[in-house]
Amino acid sequence: MSTTLSPKEAESVRFPVPVLPIARYRFSFVAEDPVVFPAMAGSAWRGVLGHALKRTVCVTRAPVCAGCLLQYSCSYPYIFETPPPRASRKMRRYRTVPHPYILDTRGCDGQNIAPGQAVAIGLTLVGRGNQHLPYLIHALTRGAEHGIGRGRGRLVLAEVVQESMAGPSAPGARIYAPGEALSAAGPKTPDNLAMPLSGASLIFETPLRVKREGRFVAAEALAFADLFGSLLRRISMLMEFHGEAPLETDFAALMALARRVELGERQLHWKEEGRYSSRQKALMRIGGIVGVAVLPGDMPAALWPYVWLGQWVHAGHLTTMGFGGYRIAVTDTLDPQEYHGRRMSESP
Repeated sequence: MSTTLSPKEAESVRFPVPVLPIARYRFSFVAEDPVVFPAMAGSAWRGVLGHALKRTVCVTRAPVCAGCLLQYSCSYPYIFETPPPRASRKMRRYRTVPHPYILDTRGCDGQNIAPGQAVAIGLTLVGRGNQHLPYLIHALTRGAEHGIGRGRGRLVLAEVVQESMAGPSAPGARIYAPGEALSAAGPKTPDNLAMPLSGASLIFETPLRVKREGRFVAAEALAFADLFGSLLRRISMLMEFHGEAPLETDFAALMALARRVELGERQLHWKEEGRYSSRQKALMRIGGIVGVAVLPGDMPAALWPYVWLGQWVHAGHLTTMGFGGYRIAVTDTLDPQEYHGRRMSESP
């Protein structure tokens, strides 16, 4: 279909709903030593997971994965480097494609954990990434025992809970504890809540970094099309490389609809954090958009499944460290007390 669709033509197109099986896991640890987490703990946890996973599964001990005989069958490159498949028609010129995991370390950010205190992180796995869950549990267990944060404090795994995809009010199930057998359920596509007729609020809980014409979009300039374009690309690539089937839809028509949507009342600002880069041996400042923006009640229904699914897969850059995370609340106002009250039951 032409990329110059009129709004009326775009509305007449029938769009399939994206199908992307997902599972979310909560890892609970107990500190053996004092643990001092940096302000952006996602970077520290990603480093611990990556190093431990490579130690766990690498049998060739090759210094790099590129060119290794096992590059396309080993858990480490699939999870952490994710090269495009040999036969892929998409992103063939890219060294990596979107990774199938997302860390949620907000409970650790900037925290000082005392011995005996509990701490938890979340891990979301997309599609076939769930096949590697046993390796990831082992790697996180060993990596945490080896030490994390300033001073390399040690953590001991207590249990792993698989969260319900029905929302926070639904109980999760313990699927693993040391000495027990792993009993995880398969991933599933989150149920798509019907779009609220009165509109909804997007609550950006971790920094959103989206680009427009090669530059990161500032908080005051954020447009709905910036967010939706990022979600559409990300979800389609995750379905292509980690899902059951690629996304077959009219991308141009969806974007034509997205450009018509205007965000309503907003309370957005740019939040910047520092993280230490072991590769560059320096402290780096990284930021993004946080806060709240209202979706209009008359948003085209074809866009809603992507916005809803984005709560699980995040949007923008640095998603593996937990950036670009948001939740949806059906609210009538921007009263901050509402975000933490009973009306949050619809967010994942």
